[in-house]
Amino acid sequence: MSSTDHLAKVGNSVVVGEGKPLTLIAGPCVIESTELVMQVAETVSEICSRLG
Repeated sequence: MSSTDHLAKVGNSVVVGEGKPLTLIAGPCVIESTELVMQVAETVSEICSRLG
């Protein structure tokens, strides 16, 4: 069995695929309220700031 590297560019600066850091795409599957969306956005922003 052979292997082929596959890379995907997301936006202007994110490349995902073999040999690249783990990329996680997650979030609420349903927008239940404005409050929930704002809470998730704040949490994701804090994590991104911490990780650089």
